[in-house]
Amino acid sequence: MSQISIGGDVRGKEVLYFVQDNGLGIDPCYHQRIFGLFERLDHTKGGTGVGWTIVSRLMEMHGGRVWVESKPGAGATFWLAFPKPHGENASLEPGGK
Repeated sequence: MSQISIGGDVRGKEVLYFVQDNGLGIDPCYHQRIFGLFERLDHTKGGTGVGWTIVSRLMEMHGGRVWVESKPGAGATFWLAFPKPHGENASLEPGGK
């Protein structure tokens, strides 16, 4: 049965969010490749190979980063790291509350 977990944490100067699954996993030799434009590891399934490229570029535009932790047979965890907000009115709560 497929399971997906979503969570987050604050570490140092970053706010981290993750999406984790218990799927087939991704061999470490492909971890960087999946963020490349039009890269698809499984050509038998739909998709254009632009999704993770867009996410990666958006994260860079906002001073963040994205990466995957995975190995075959052990699912995958995709991480998004945003710079921690700063200033008097900064909040980590949704909606700025």
